Amino acid sequence: MKAVLNLLTLIILFLSFSHGGDFVFGPVKVEVGPDGKGEKTFEFEVPSTRPTYVVDVDNGYMLYEGRGELVKKGEIYIKGRLVMTFDDKPRATKPGEKSGVDVKLRKKNVMLVRVWGPPGSFASVSIVEVPLNPNVCNEDCSLDIANEGPNIGVSISWERFEGEGIEYFIFYRSENKEGPWERIFDVGSKYKFGYILDHPPDLDKKTYCYKIEAIKGGKVVKVLGPLCVPPYRYSW
Repeated sequence: MKAVLNLLTLIILFLSFSHGGDFVFGPVKVEVGPDGKGEKTFEFEVPSTRPTYVVDVDNGYMLYEGRGELVKKGEIYIKGRLVMTFDDKPRATKPGEKSGVDVKLRKKNVMLVRVWGPPGSFASVSIVEVPLNPNVCNEDCSLDIANEGPNIGVSISWERFEGEGIEYFIFYRSENKEGPWERIFDVGSKYKFGYILDHPPDLDKKTYCYKIEAIKGGKVVKVLGPLCVPPYRYSW
């Protein structure tokens, strides 16, 4: 039982990391038949039309059922419009980048999935809600920030560069990516885990930008950012 719980925990963590949002439909399996093609139509509802959603495909993989053979080609239509095509080539995504395609949905939706490939091969399709206030990170995610709203603040996570002799980090904030920059606090190199919270005013009205300087021997040896988060959006 403990092993099963651990497995489910890992699955939940994996899904949270890879999609960055909550499943609102699926995953559903679409399999290729003996004639080398397969087709299924699904009807689903979303809780709100306000968020953006992601159509995501795991080719040859189905949650709880493990891996199978990949389809060669697939097409996904929503409301009669082609929104995504896919094949059996690996998807290359940058850190923090969504793996699917963004769509805006109605309350009630119809999705058509067509696949071609060897008989028995399959793909699974999911609809995932994109958070209204997602994390923003730079290309290698060495700097990651999120607007958590006026009651919490802006959370800032950054790479500590352990073993490189960094003495401390200087954090700057601005309302513009080009500055001017305000020095808001310094953090010593011994602070190795967790994140820092900043509490600027008007988080639901203003964009805030951040950059971090890593200091060694009194000199700036690395700069992370600048990176900006938009105003906090409410779900109502």
